[in-house]
Amino acid sequence: MAKSRCRLCGGKLAGSRCTFCGLDNTCYDRDYTYQKALSRQRRVERKVENHTPARPAQAASAPPPRSPQPSAPRSAPAAAPRPAYRPSSVPSPKRRNGAAKISVIIIIIFIFVSVLASALPALEEAAGSLFSANTYSSLYSDGYDWDDDDWDPYGFVTREIPETGEAYETVIGPGIYQIGIHIPEGVYHAELLSGEGGVDITDNENSIYDYTYFGTEEEYDEVTGLDDIRLYSGAELNIDSSMLIRLSTENAQPLTEQPYAAETDGTYRLPEGEYTAGTDGLPEGIYDISVDTDPDEPYGYANIILLYPDGSSEYFWADSPESAVSIDGYSSAGVKNVVIPDGTEVSVEYGDILLTPGQGCYNVDYDSYPQQ
Repeated sequence: MAKSRCRLCGGKLAGSRCTFCGLDNTCYDRDYTYQKALSRQRRVERKVENHTPARPAQAASAPPPRSPQPSAPRSAPAAAPRPAYRPSSVPSPKRRNGAAKISVIIIIIFIFVSVLASALPALEEAAGSLFSANTYSSLYSDGYDWDDDDWDPYGFVTREIPETGEAYETVIGPGIYQIGIHIPEGVYHAELLSGEGGVDITDNENSIYDYTYFGTEEEYDEVTGLDDIRLYSGAELNIDSSMLIRLSTENAQPLTEQPYAAETDGTYRLPEGEYTAGTDGLPEGIYDISVDTDPDEPYGYANIILLYPDGSSEYFWADSPESAVSIDGYSSAGVKNVVIPDGTEVSVEYGDILLTPGQGCYNVDYDSYPQQ
């Protein structure tokens, strides 16, 4: 589970700002978004290292593309003769060490004062609101436990999902799914069917920000199943890697909006490289992403990173149908329902991709997507 906590007071983070004391945790450069991105990057490195698709081997004589030529070694210059005495103008090692220690102490004091000064306005504002509204006493008098091992991702939810509803089950792979549109609201059980990957829940309205990695390696805290997953309408469920999971519930609620197929036709091919939506021939929209492969070389994969105009980012790993995991007629190939607003920077690595107008479109405010 993701443990998104304020490094000052231990409170819950909404984006990078603490909902308890109001401090913007970007001053520490170690907020939840950074930790999640770092965790994902490590997963990508491990996947790339261990991924061995059955591709035809290249000829051994073919040189790697864009390989820089090694430069000729240069001989080291002759060492200067060591003086037989130390000039009187050079301070002794003891004096130099003393001066260095004083410099270090001054630097530490300067950094401490700078951090304290940047955090002081937020602390003063938070302290006034906390004590005037008696928020501090109400949180702790209710016995709220801030210990990481007991962290409750639903601790700030104020609305319960109705216990009654319809039985519902679905199998999903990589993509971004809107609760209430692609998946009904409900309390779900998730079961890993095949593969591995991260499941990320973002629910700004109910302050739910949760990340779980599904897999079979327990030493990395991976899980194969999870109960009591509360998906509220308006939340966003992100499957970021090559996996298939089954979601099931007994209290599915009515959809708030019916998804529809895109009205535009045409497929956009993006070879490995960097692109910007709206300026490189790629209009904003909701797309399904697939890997573009050669019929003679069907095994392929790609890494896609989206950098949105607001500075937030999203990562996806896409497999071709031949490289994807599959079970019972379901496949993890490609990525579904990816929103790309104008100004989004799209980075494609390891393979070429195709963007096809999505089959699960919905009404989205591109100017404010994503809401972090």
